[in-house]
Amino acid sequence: ADNSARIPEDIDPDDTATTRIFGPLDWDNASTYVAFEDLKNVGWSDWDYNDFIVKIAVARGKTSDGNLAALRLDYEAMARGASYNHRFLHGLPIYGGGSYALAVRNADGQVISTQSGDFTTDEPAFAVFERTQQALPLQSGITDNRYKLFTNTAPMQTWVQKGYTAQLQVVLADPTQNLIDALPPLPWDPYLEVINTNQTIHLVQPGHTGNTQVVNSNWDPNSPLIGFDLPLAYVFDTRWKWPQEFLGIWNVYPDYVQYELSDGFTNQNWWDPNVATTHMEYAWMGGALAVMAAQLNQVQANPSRYYAAPVVADLDGDGSPEIIVGNLVKWQVEVYNSNGRMRSGWPQLLRSGVKTAAGVGDLNGDGKLDVVVGDLRGYLHAFNADGTRLAGWSSQGVKLGDRPDAEYRLLAQPQVVDLDQNGAREIVVALSDSKLYVYEANGALRAGWPVSLGDAPDIYGSHVIDSAPVIADIDGDGQQEIIVGSYDHNLYVYRANGQLVWKYETRDVIMSTAAVGDVAPGSPGLEIVIGSGDRFIYLLSSSGQLLWKRATGWIVRSSPLLVDIDGDGALEIVVGSDDKKVWAWRNNGDRLTGWPQTTGAAVSSSPITGDVDHDGQPEIVVGSDDGYVYVWNADGSAPKEWPKDAGYPIKSAPALLNADSDVELEVVAATYEGAIKILGGPLPTYLPLIRR
Repeated sequence: ADNSARIPEDIDPDDTATTRIFGPLDWDNASTYVAFEDLKNVGWSDWDYNDFIVKIAVARGKTSDGNLAALRLDYEAMARGASYNHRFLHGLPIYGGGSYALAVRNADGQVISTQSGDFTTDEPAFAVFERTQQALPLQSGITDNRYKLFTNTAPMQTWVQKGYTAQLQVVLADPTQNLIDALPPLPWDPYLEVINTNQTIHLVQPGHTGNTQVVNSNWDPNSPLIGFDLPLAYVFDTRWKWPQEFLGIWNVYPDYVQYELSDGFTNQNWWDPNVATTHMEYAWMGGALAVMAAQLNQVQANPSRYYAAPVVADLDGDGSPEIIVGNLVKWQVEVYNSNGRMRSGWPQLLRSGVKTAAGVGDLNGDGKLDVVVGDLRGYLHAFNADGTRLAGWSSQGVKLGDRPDAEYRLLAQPQVVDLDQNGAREIVVALSDSKLYVYEANGALRAGWPVSLGDAPDIYGSHVIDSAPVIADIDGDGQQEIIVGSYDHNLYVYRANGQLVWKYETRDVIMSTAAVGDVAPGSPGLEIVIGSGDRFIYLLSSSGQLLWKRATGWIVRSSPLLVDIDGDGALEIVVGSDDKKVWAWRNNGDRLTGWPQTTGAAVSSSPITGDVDHDGQPEIVVGSDDGYVYVWNADGSAPKEWPKDAGYPIKSAPALLNADSDVELEVVAATYEGAIKILGGPLPTYLPLIRR
């Protein structure tokens, strides 16, 4: 059979002229739905995932040596539940140029537009449907003003409107630049340009991490996913039936809640009525009965949930460590003794939930450690070790931000540090308004602060987590610098007086917190390691010069760890990635033998190090969204009895403590299930102490 690839000089099916031929080729095929929510940065969404739905079928032709030579992409507009109009485009991860031909057909199958030619740019984007309201025209049979702008989503529409289709053919100029095994996951980068708002909506992927939005109560106050960060674009199986207009996805698919709770690790068939709990009568299938959304909320969220990392510290100096952690759902900060009991004076209620780790340090100079924690309304709270508020601090906390009419979430760990080295400690904290603040020990804002972290404020809940500031003297001048990443893609370095030293731009948002150390002894001062949503790990000099960068397989939210894990006297760099792996490099950028190591799901947790098995050597410890805590030796091997099951996703760094006075350290992990688990002892311990 002739399975070569040809690009015709025009769209005439009888045209046999070609611009380029490869063959024979081995073809594979995959089809998906891509569904969009288009209310980006407007303060709410109904989360019905039907604002625009497109079916994409991708056929990939590869050469005998595994290189991508040709593509055939078929598109069909399926539904449009939006009052906004859009332009639909598709970005392709191909390199070296090539030729293309695009034909768009109306609902009757008539060709209404064609274009073809050569392209020379890498990662080209092709406009498939210039206007989605044209690709799925308005339905004259719908008279209800609430629904008349929608096509194939309204409950009273008892017919199916056929949408436009399109076919894009691409033949690559140089297949050797396009190894098929190195391509990112399908369907690559389909995206919307929202005409009315000038917003662009992509799938969450490297380079486009900032396409999530927090679920709030503005549309559905009973949603079980309030507080969750959901993507604005989603890839679905083509057997999925989208919700009717205005019905959040959890109303039709209750098991979707557990899918999100596990970060996609469990309930993966939540959409399939054959194996999952569903309310298919509320899905759009060409005329289901209209239902009020308020009637449908039958799924309850967990009464407790942890996103923040636990912190282990001896608050009162009695030689026994405590566990400090903020609760996302219960709106409180909790302190446990190492025996699993809530410490007297705790928990303490806050003004909202907690998504980031607490800061710990002696703010008032009494010789005991204090606890500083921020909440999701942007209030900073400071407590003595016994749970009482620090002197000078309001019982409501200190509201961060320089706008009294706005509340920005606090998504980065506050740092308690003697910033100007005068013997008194301050609090350095980044707020999601894209500003960096310094507060005195009594809660007063220091003069000259805040300073800017770029123009990327979290106005509508688009930040997932923010980079925390790190304080170190990186240039050896005897003065502290503050190093912090931002959602504007930059890493910033400020002096203690608020003067900007330098900034370095990556290609995506920075949620990772920097690591600082003498990684490259031949470079002056200390080096900075940072991860970015663009999937790269960067090693920067003290002056902001790139020493090297290395790619992981997907987005990096994890914060890097510097450790001499193999005892050679040089620091290694260890970090997790959303590609389900934990990576490790030597200081020269070479990959450490035995790495990366693979988990069962994304690794947003940050690795830590300690001697877990008491063999005299440090191990790497990290949590994963698959609900396991992993421990590895320097060579990538796992000690006996590891990994261990914590039950639910672990979004943050674990901690280490000796809970049972033996020679081995235990691992403390806070999970999305709402339990803190102490793993590694004779029996696992669960906090709060509950029956399992």
